[in-house]
Amino acid sequence: MKDFFRQFGSLLGTGVAAACCLGLPVVLSTLGAVGLGFIVHDAYLLPLFVGFVALSLWTLYRSARKHARMAPFGLALLGGLAGSAGMWLLVTGTYPHSWPVYAGLALLIYGSVWDLINGCRRPSCETACAPDPPKAPDAGRRAMSGAAISVAAAAAFYGLYKSVEVMTPKAEIGDIACWGINSCKG
Repeated sequence: MKDFFRQFGSLLGTGVAAACCLGLPVVLSTLGAVGLGFIVHDAYLLPLFVGFVALSLWTLYRSARKHARMAPFGLALLGGLAGSAGMWLLVTGTYPHSWPVYAGLALLIYGSVWDLINGCRRPSCETACAPDPPKAPDAGRRAMSGAAISVAAAAAFYGLYKSVEVMTPKAEIGDIACWGINSCKG
């Protein structure tokens, strides 16, 4: 049950970050009302979106591995990659259409629901009859892996931030502010 809430929370975070990047007024005004208006900038929201997608995929991977059915993870991975790429193309103005983001999120959610259904089914004898003996965790290896993943994630998020900052067209005098939609003109 804890895995379900973790997975649901990461999907909810992905949805909120996507709603901000796509410029939904309800989400933007709510963030402003609670004092988080500074975060409504595509250069911040894209790394948040990708981070929540990665968290969703990580929790789905762990769950799918536990159920010994990896097909939902593969589908969600495809959706996460498509949604992240579509969001980057959208916020940089390279391809100003939001359908790839929605399609990617739909695949991510479909894979999560598929895995949830797999988890509710009776376990097959293959996974339930012969459990692997638990291994003692190696604290040194876990610390090194965690540090390496943290550095890689920080570098990736900084790269996403800088790519949006560099690729986004600069506003000229007379342009209106378009939150999340970089291709609109005044």
